[in-house]
Amino acid sequence: MRRLLRSTDEDEVLPSRYIAVGIRQELVRDLVQLTLPIETTVAGQLVLRLETADVAFRDGESRVTLRGRARRTTRPETLADLTVIGGIHGVRLTGRAGYLSARVALDRLEVHGIVDEGPSRDLVEGLVEQVGGTGLSSLAEQIPPLEIPVRFEKRLVLSASTVGPVTVAAAQLDLRIDVAQVVAADGRLWVLLDVRAT
Repeated sequence: MRRLLRSTDEDEVLPSRYIAVGIRQELVRDLVQLTLPIETTVAGQLVLRLETADVAFRDGESRVTLRGRARRTTRPETLADLTVIGGIHGVRLTGRAGYLSARVALDRLEVHGIVDEGPSRDLVEGLVEQVGGTGLSSLAEQIPPLEIPVRFEKRLVLSASTVGPVTVAAAQLDLRIDVAQVVAADGRLWVLLDVRAT
């Protein structure tokens, strides 16, 4: 965001040397939703099941919200509603032409309540303790990388052409494309691609 604010002072929010690709938050939400449900057991005692996803891109923040439930392995009737919050990270080009790859990173866990009373206090405490720390990164690893379809070519092919006395021979130009910057704003993830001839 600081880089964007500096660029607005220069009247150039999206630098002209980059190609901007806007990815709608609804597309990313649908891609995350396709990876669900995910169920994992934490420390042999808690079973977490993530079932629904929501994605929002605004104010420079990519926010991914996953909702589900947790239960004890020894007491499956005792359930807690939970929300895990994170964002989109590691946006890069894949080896496949026309695809970007991204990961979901998880930062925070919220427990909303117990559906069936029982030993509610130790369930909530155990959930926050075991998952809220390093458990979030292992939970995020359960979510496969997202492959976002983006149409672009890594080679520019020019056909031979003759106009009047001018003839241009057929040629091709290989392009090197790198992700330069990623900005979340106005419901889109803006990926700035640095495109150069090789």
